[in-house]
Amino acid sequence: MSNLIVMHDKFALMLFERHVAVYNHAVREYRFDPKSKWKLDFAWPRLKLAVHINMFGCENEKTNRAVEMGWQVFRYSSRQLGSIRGVEGAVDQVSEYIFERMEREL
Repeated sequence: MSNLIVMHDKFALMLFERHVAVYNHAVREYRFDPKSKWKLDFAWPRLKLAVHINMFGCENEKTNRAVEMGWQVFRYSSRQLGSIRGVEGAVDQVSEYIFERMEREL
């Protein structure tokens, strides 16, 4: 199993454990652009919010296209998510942002 898949699974598990309400609205491998085969690792389509995890900080073209289309993209490297503390920080950052957005929309 690749290290990148492990990072995705760690993020998903931690998101589920810490913020199940946020997890329940996430879509994994979301195809955001009908003109390409690109997918966002985790997406909340209603909020146009995504999380992208990569190995080396690459794939800027994909995330830039998402931003051009109005998406907010949180980007994390495998290095950032290499520890439990790093995964917790990323999950909390994304969850707090989602909670704030949801409060503003009520």
